[in-house]
Amino acid sequence: MAVPDAQDAGSPSPKPSPWPWIVGGLIVAAAVIGAVLTVLNPPPPPDPSTPEGTAQAFLQAIDDEDYESAYGFLQAEVQGTCTAQDLVTSEPVPRTVVTDTVVNGDEATVFVRLTYSGGDPLGGSYESDGQFELVNEGGSWAIVTFPWPYTPCSFAVP
Repeated sequence: MAVPDAQDAGSPSPKPSPWPWIVGGLIVAAAVIGAVLTVLNPPPPPDPSTPEGTAQAFLQAIDDEDYESAYGFLQAEVQGTCTAQDLVTSEPVPRTVVTDTVVNGDEATVFVRLTYSGGDPLGGSYESDGQFELVNEGGSWAIVTFPWPYTPCSFAVP
């Protein structure tokens, strides 16, 4: 059995380094600052001077339950087939992401990916693709057709 040196018996054990705590604190602070900045600086509103901005503004108005504003993004001929109240749906509003936009003169197609929450407790969902057809009338883009579940007006669904 080894006998400790008299010198070792009285020396204090080395202090743990504070660096792991400092680095961990900096990481947590950066995460909190990032979350606060995200909440305080939401993305800019959609730009209705573009086809994708018009589709996004329509979707935002539906999501905000501002059906009069959503109705205003529809082409006049489409407005003649329904009312703003027809845009009210009992269907859950899917998360909608613009995936592509094709502009051909005064006509445009905005392709979207619709993600529907299945409502099950395990978080199941499904996706489908849809499209908005728009026309440029007098410098403003107007929606001619749009995908389910946003299709209460009478027109051919793409």
